[in-house]
Amino acid sequence: MLKLKNVCKCYKVGEEKKIILDNINLDFKNRELVFILGASGSGKSTLLNIIGGNLNCDSGEIWLDGECISDYNDHEYDKYRSLVIGNIFQDYNLIDYLNVTENVLLGYSDGLSKKEIALLFKQLGIYDKRYDKVVNLSGGEKQRVAIARALVNNPDIVLADEPTGALDSKNGIEVMEILSKIALNKLVIVVSHDNYLANKYASRIINIKDGKCDFAPLNENSFIVTDGRKNKSKLYSVIKLAIKNLLIKKMRTIFTAIAISLGVISMSLVVNLYSNFSSKISNLEKDVVSVFPIVINNGDYQILDAEKEKVSNKIVIKDRDKYIHTNKINKDYLDYVNNIDKIKYITNDYDISLPLISDTYNKIDNKYLKIIPSEDYISDNYEILAGRNVKNKNEILLKLDNYNNADSKLINNFNINSDIDYDDIIGRKIKVIINDDYYIKNGEYYIINNNNRELYNKSNISLEIVGVIKEKNETDNNNYLYCSQELINEIININSDSMIVKDQIISQNNILGNDIDRDILLSYLGYETLPSQINIYVDNLNDKDKVTKLLDDYNLDNDKMVYVDTMASAIDIVKKFIAIISVVLILFSVVAIIISSLMIGILTNVRVLERKKEIGIFRSLGASKLDIKTLFNIENIFIGIISLFISIFVIMIMVGPINKMMNNYMGLEDIFSIKYWLILIVFIINLVIIKISGSIPAIKASRMEIVNCIYNR
Repeated sequence: MLKLKNVCKCYKVGEEKKIILDNINLDFKNRELVFILGASGSGKSTLLNIIGGNLNCDSGEIWLDGECISDYNDHEYDKYRSLVIGNIFQDYNLIDYLNVTENVLLGYSDGLSKKEIALLFKQLGIYDKRYDKVVNLSGGEKQRVAIARALVNNPDIVLADEPTGALDSKNGIEVMEILSKIALNKLVIVVSHDNYLANKYASRIINIKDGKCDFAPLNENSFIVTDGRKNKSKLYSVIKLAIKNLLIKKMRTIFTAIAISLGVISMSLVVNLYSNFSSKISNLEKDVVSVFPIVINNGDYQILDAEKEKVSNKIVIKDRDKYIHTNKINKDYLDYVNNIDKIKYITNDYDISLPLISDTYNKIDNKYLKIIPSEDYISDNYEILAGRNVKNKNEILLKLDNYNNADSKLINNFNINSDIDYDDIIGRKIKVIINDDYYIKNGEYYIINNNNRELYNKSNISLEIVGVIKEKNETDNNNYLYCSQELINEIININSDSMIVKDQIISQNNILGNDIDRDILLSYLGYETLPSQINIYVDNLNDKDKVTKLLDDYNLDNDKMVYVDTMASAIDIVKKFIAIISVVLILFSVVAIIISSLMIGILTNVRVLERKKEIGIFRSLGASKLDIKTLFNIENIFIGIISLFISIFVIMIMVGPINKMMNNYMGLEDIFSIKYWLILIVFIINLVIIKISGSIPAIKASRMEIVNCIYNR
């Protein structure tokens, strides 16, 4: 039995309260057709909405079978509206873009079977119209659809608000005939102002005026109407509504997805490019780790930044010892390095006397002479353009840059002043001049012999150019004459026993007559000469890490020796540059995503306002607040998924042009490739942002009063 006890409802109009229902007390049988009659504004529709759970009363209680539904929480009210109540509205409240069956099943939870629904359609005369759009139905047919929707969950109470108000008399009577049959097994409450129909069909008439009605208590045993039934999830209906609405407004959906895809595309391009650049750099590190040496050099290194603070009007004296460290390679350190087993090659550069004379008797600057680690090093890292690789210490290689250019200052020494074929340089000779030929004693001092022809003809150390090479991967664009470490060691050994060295050892003066320190001069001339620079080559990144650790370990117990990882230094510069560019581009992409998320929020709010009545209808059929939030969230997710496919399509189109541009302007081949997992991550992040931005209007929609939505207040 349904009971209303002292139910009150007021509305605030300006500063005044208008009483709509004033202490209403009513009892209803479990099976009867009750008419509630009253003039417009008397409160009859408000009373019906309170009974239906679409509106809360301000005070009083509503009891159903011994249970106070006024104390229900949201979930219990959703179940009550879905399984206990069936609503029939005056203006049908059907959703135009759904067909008849979809409208009827919109709030389906746990009611009639498929066969029973088909039978219901036949009984109501709408079976042949079950797949028609409701906009194509007549008023009477629409009301039959509304009745079918009210009965689909087999409710115990049917509430009809002016069910004949929008119908002609014939259709009105047909609807009342249907309701009178329903009342044989259910409680049917009809709100109307039609006295004729009330007198003809009502088993009981309740008059309401100025918010008051007469109370007529009834006695009837109560029963549990919802026993064994559950308010099932409306997810299927929610998804169908979402898809249908997006398809109806397909142009808006597409343009919104395109706008969102701009953020996804820009962010995906940036992270893909950054990832591809990083992969290229990692591969480059592996490829060139054996090319770039770890360098230990004599000289000064800044170990601390100079004072940053600006001081005006005076000179600030910096303590050199605090921020400058001076490397000095000694024999102990040289032995330590030579005993590191993970080193593949070591070359030592020396600051020594090393005159070079070409076969055309021109002196060549020895800065062009560079030590190669081994023959294998050349084979692994260089392309031999002409000739062959070196086989012994008296053979050298001419290294060109990657455009086959050679420095004129080097090539002119062979009396070559125009472009030549590779073979024209093969076989050309250079001679190394030793101390005893180069330095001539003149009294107590030595002078330099400048007769290049004589020096060339007298020298026994002849070097022959046997090959022309260039790097496979460009790392150094300079030109060199590559020689072996064995050659340099031989020259130092010969010079260490020269006359000038012997005389300089016994003399305390500089016997060349210049200002160079005596010990430095002896080293320059080849006596107990130590390297000015050590170049350490390793085979792989793992070995490099082990070598640098051992170099660091040396510094723990000995005078510090600063080393420079030339590969890491070069790669770090590139990495920092790429990181800076990527951060800037990511910021622009984030702005694009934020703008698209704001647009999602605005458009979701527009959809909420457009579908306010639809929200009210769905809630009155038992949909929960969560269902309403889910409805708009699913729509946003679908828009996001569409934007993902648009993004992937656009990015796939852009792969070719991007790679072509990178190749033309930066010389990078196939730098851009699509990593779909990165796009997926960007999409998921974007989807989270979309959900968050769309959640505020979705939550707002779920909290709207059902009655305000239905009547578009």
